[in-house]
Amino acid sequence: MATNRSLLQTQTLFRITFYFSSSFLMGNRFSKKSHDTIIEEATSEDKENIQSDIQIEMENSTDDDIMHFIQTAEEREHGQHYLLKHVVQANHFAPIENALKIEGSRALDIGCGSSGVWILDMAADFTNTTFYGIDIIDSFIPQGEKHSFAPTNCHFQTQDVIHGIPFPDNTFDYIHQRFMYMVYPSSMTGWGIKEMKRVMKPGATIELIEYDLRPRQPGPLFTKLFSAVNCALYKINKSGFRGEILGEILKRGDFNDITTDYWSLPICWGGEVGKTMYISVLGVCVWLGSKVYDQLDLQGDNLEESYDRFLDKAFDECVEYQTYFNLHWAYGTKPTV
Repeated sequence: MATNRSLLQTQTLFRITFYFSSSFLMGNRFSKKSHDTIIEEATSEDKENIQSDIQIEMENSTDDDIMHFIQTAEEREHGQHYLLKHVVQANHFAPIENALKIEGSRALDIGCGSSGVWILDMAADFTNTTFYGIDIIDSFIPQGEKHSFAPTNCHFQTQDVIHGIPFPDNTFDYIHQRFMYMVYPSSMTGWGIKEMKRVMKPGATIELIEYDLRPRQPGPLFTKLFSAVNCALYKINKSGFRGEILGEILKRGDFNDITTDYWSLPICWGGEVGKTMYISVLGVCVWLGSKVYDQLDLQGDNLEESYDRFLDKAFDECVEYQTYFNLHWAYGTKPTV
């Protein structure tokens, strides 16, 4: 599936620390709040490294860079959202229809993205529920201009989620989080779940959606590529919310009625789904760039060009080998007592 790499680089390049597929596509971090007593699992180094990455990137970014990043992110958010909606024929996996039809219900989307596309869709379907979205990206766009078209049952906040969810205990009937694979360091996964549970009402539902970044049926080059990719991603942030362990995360959080499953999504084959997956996965490979050169044994004087050629060959293999990724979801309920 060789294509114009320079065009795709422009379309899919991520600004560092915020996105993967949709995880770095929905780039979010938890917001500052006075619940420090539950952050004992996170080291000061974790938090300092995250804030340092953001500060360095922002200092090196022009206004045009930031606006291009946001515009690209919104395009990708819409692509991923409608990809899942097409595959699943719904905006959610958990059976929350009845709860969200009750007047006065509240739902929270952690990592709503710069477009808030999931919330806007859900708000139209469940008009009795008030939806809240938090994301770090909206800090770049004046709030008054951002969602002037949004339904009245939508509210968006610019928040850095790494220090707590900015809502009181027992606020929400439903919490939704997806594509946050690279947001929480492994040491903060337990903290993140505790914080979500804190703001859920007794009996409320939580739903998590993430990719398993281990490709299935890969060719030899794609296997080598993703071995390097996963190694690099682990070094960057020690990824916490991995698709294949979502059920275990909820189990450790003492949730009830836990249900898990997955969909298999093709890459580079299978029509529009495969094309969308290709663009998403290519984005993280382009973004990582030099971080994976050493593990790929690239040859030649220009390693960037060698890497581009390697990517073309690796992604071409996906058609021959019918490569795919598994998208996992898990949901459960907060105990009532």
